[in-house]
Amino acid sequence: MYSNNPADKESLANDTNNNYTNMIFGGGGHMGELMRAYNWEQHPLGPPGQWPQSLQNLIRLLLNSHYPMFIWWSNELYMFHNDPYLPALGKKHPGALGAKASQMWAEIWWQIGDIVERILLGGAPFYAQDLLILLERKGFMEETYWTFSYNPAFTESGTVGGIFCVCHETTPSVLAKRRLNTLKSLAEVAPLAQTVEQVSALSCQALDQNEWDIPFGLIYLIEEGSSRARLTGKTRSLPTEGAPLMLDLAMLQEPLPFAMKEVMKAKSKQVITCNLGHSRNNLQESAFQIAILPLFKTGSEQAIGFFIVAISRQLEYNSDYENFQELIAGQLATALTHVYDLQETDRQREQLHSLFMQAPAPIVILHGELFVFELVNPAYQQIFPGRDLLGKPLLEALPEVSGTVITDILQQVYQTGKTFVAQEMPLMLARHQGTPLEQIYWTFIYQARRDRQGNIDGVLVFAHEVTDQVLARRRVEESARQVAESNQKLALANEQLQRINNDLDTFVYTASHDLKAPILNIEGLLKALDRQISKEGLRNDSIEQIYGLLHHAVNRFKATIADLTEVARIGKENFEDVTSIDLALILAEVLQDLEPQREEARAQIALHLDCPFVLFSRKNLKSILYNLLSNAFKYRSVDRDLQVSISCCIQGEYCLLTVKDNGLGMDMRQEEKIFALFQRLHAHVEGTGIGLYIVKKILENAGGSIEVESQVGVGSTFKVYFKR
Repeated sequence: MYSNNPADKESLANDTNNNYTNMIFGGGGHMGELMRAYNWEQHPLGPPGQWPQSLQNLIRLLLNSHYPMFIWWSNELYMFHNDPYLPALGKKHPGALGAKASQMWAEIWWQIGDIVERILLGGAPFYAQDLLILLERKGFMEETYWTFSYNPAFTESGTVGGIFCVCHETTPSVLAKRRLNTLKSLAEVAPLAQTVEQVSALSCQALDQNEWDIPFGLIYLIEEGSSRARLTGKTRSLPTEGAPLMLDLAMLQEPLPFAMKEVMKAKSKQVITCNLGHSRNNLQESAFQIAILPLFKTGSEQAIGFFIVAISRQLEYNSDYENFQELIAGQLATALTHVYDLQETDRQREQLHSLFMQAPAPIVILHGELFVFELVNPAYQQIFPGRDLLGKPLLEALPEVSGTVITDILQQVYQTGKTFVAQEMPLMLARHQGTPLEQIYWTFIYQARRDRQGNIDGVLVFAHEVTDQVLARRRVEESARQVAESNQKLALANEQLQRINNDLDTFVYTASHDLKAPILNIEGLLKALDRQISKEGLRNDSIEQIYGLLHHAVNRFKATIADLTEVARIGKENFEDVTSIDLALILAEVLQDLEPQREEARAQIALHLDCPFVLFSRKNLKSILYNLLSNAFKYRSVDRDLQVSISCCIQGEYCLLTVKDNGLGMDMRQEEKIFALFQRLHAHVEGTGIGLYIVKKILENAGGSIEVESQVGVGSTFKVYFKR
């Protein structure tokens, strides 16, 4: 029944309004809740139930959309918006709901007011992509970019009732693209610079293209050996009087030097407010925030300077902005380091040239494809006292080299960059112009030389004439041969064989001692050169590599001498330390010593020991096992996993130890070379060719023997017979 009671009428009206409010503002998250709680009775638009159906529909659409949207309704442009639009409002929220757009967006109404007015009067919709709009939403006029569409919102009668907008803030992508272009421009100009001044000037020209992110920038470099920093570059937005040409970092009472000193100490960025004088363009105030970033030499913590950059007053100083400044500083540091390295390389080249000329060892630099003698030090020239070498191509200065292996080796080094090391190579050369050729023996290193771009432009030659040493060794060898021949005529077959072996042991012992003198001479020269280079401060990666090669060659000489000494020791040994040995225990010790080689070869070891104890010399048994297993690891096949089987069994009056592998295998047609002194069947792996000779010698001296079965590409089996 209908009631005439005023209270009942008011209650019915409230219920109706609540129903309309819940229907229009249903859902919508936070903004839906605010709209439902808003006192629309006191708003010029009145209760929601009286609003045009078109406005109600648009609001329901807006509140249930996940895309930023807003509605400005009526000629007064009252504001409605959804949750995704809230970041655009910033501090204007929540006061923006129901407010007039022209008042809430007063700072940009000059930019959009005419557009809105034309649409209200029936004009066409407006679309913009990445449009710059300066918004005051975070307490300052912020540079923002938007892609949006202003569309007319029609009433039921077809008239324009307001503005409906779908929008998207593109500020992050616009800033990222702009900053990426700046970094790209910076990277393009850096390689063009040859001095630090050019690096600074060209870099600042590139930074000038982005005054939005970089209102101004300065580059200060620390002067070596002082506490001063020199201005080497600045952007054009800051006049000359705005930045001191020199800053004394010891003046800690001044804010800028103090902050720069703190940056050096903490090795990290500092942000301060500073006054560097009046600036041009959009920098109207003299005091502003600046970031001071350290410039470190690449690969070290050594500070070489500072990048000082102003922070835009129209941008939020967030992590993206900070990272952009860090990337600029990184690129500047890299470009400056490159120039410093070039200058240091030039200085080192000059000092190295001087050092080469003073070196006691012969050194030559051959330039270009024709191998022109670019440098010939006095020690090398003394070998050819009567020949004019400097400035001439190799084949013109030493025509007798044509057609020899030397030209092929030089071409290989020049084309591949691989270092070549020769030991006692004989060459037919003339020491004086026009004199007969004579055989000269050389131990030398050919090392590729590279220019600043890393391209090979020549060959470094480190040589040592060893003619006297080679001839002396040959005289010893000839003497030994003559002794052996004489002994063969004086004794029976067994006695002759024993004497020959004894003479060979004596020769090896003598030769191992005689070889020490030239090696010690070479090692002494290297140490002297090393001390000189260390004194001059010339160390770099190229010199370290050359020294590594030289020391490697000397160490190989010394290793050969040590092996010769071991041969001599075995020949003189009387085997008085024979004892019963736990084969498994000593095998474990050898495998532990060879663990790095086993891991490198990824070898799988299988053991089958049916004779756990062997009667033998402990150190000699260990030497035998070490040689056989190390050979198995070294001469493995790259086509399959290495399998090594070690077994032992009793066979008559012998303990038979078998070491079998599936490695490269050997050609049994060269069987006589396998246990011979200084013989090697696989030259691609380093070695002296002495190990198997020592194994055979040890076994024969103890009444045992060794046999081998092998097939190329299948593997090898060594059978060792120990007398029981």
